[in-house]
Amino acid sequence: MSVPLPDPVLLDLPVTGPFAADRLLAFLNRESVPGVEYVRGREYARTLRLGSGDDAEVGTIRLELPAPDGPPVVRAALRFAARLDEAVERCRHLLDLDTDGAAVDRVLRTDPGLRPSVDRWPGLRVPGTAEPGETMVRTILGQQVSVAGARTAATRLVALADDRLPEPVDGLTHLFPEPARIAALGPSAFVGPRIRAQAVVAAAAAIADGTLDLHRTDAHARGVLLGMPGIGPWTANYLSMRIFGDADVLLVDDLAVRRGAAALGLPDQPKDLAARGLDWRPFRSYAGMHLWAASG
Repeated sequence: MSVPLPDPVLLDLPVTGPFAADRLLAFLNRESVPGVEYVRGREYARTLRLGSGDDAEVGTIRLELPAPDGPPVVRAALRFAARLDEAVERCRHLLDLDTDGAAVDRVLRTDPGLRPSVDRWPGLRVPGTAEPGETMVRTILGQQVSVAGARTAATRLVALADDRLPEPVDGLTHLFPEPARIAALGPSAFVGPRIRAQAVVAAAAAIADGTLDLHRTDAHARGVLLGMPGIGPWTANYLSMRIFGDADVLLVDDLAVRRGAAALGLPDQPKDLAARGLDWRPFRSYAGMHLWAASG
């Protein structure tokens, strides 16, 4: 018999510096998988599994992000008991709450080309992750397809695995499947290029057997991932930002980044963009978020 979820624990999570909550909510909404997560107004909620095997605890998180003129706190309702502290850490990482937004903005405002975007979106954050393995799988699924296509593929995977919460919570019904379950499904479970399906399964299997530990170091993860067919530097760099919180990654080959650079009157060719990005160190990841925002 499944264990019922605990009552929610209510907490206020402080925010450091300015916080562009609207942009973060828009990002989370675009990628949201029905049944696993949702965005409603200023609220983001999702299911979450912490730990694995007999040591795992499943629950939900609900985060109310502050309005532009509101107090600098995220109001959280967390349905966890044994792993409450870990759930708090995951929430803070997901929303990039510990970055000093003012310090980032000071550096980026020194570039006249970026200044209008920084003035429009003070405190722009780099979305982190609540579950590293899930983010890795969804990133590989999203290689060379649209955001909508990646979302559809993730939704299909969730339905196929059918890993349900012990009880529905306000429309949240499913957990994102564990890596071992994804590996067991095999490449034939995925629609699209076979090499991408094989890459998803290989990466999930590597997590399941301990070859890839996304709770270790970025260097370890990059080494393992780049040794796998079908996974290239863009994916490794993107995961460095999302999973490991690398503040200084610029995805110069990303089409949306280049489109945003052109919209802001900045160089949009990879080599020239990389050279301009030297002025944005050590916050090139945040500069990239501004370029994405400018791309429309």
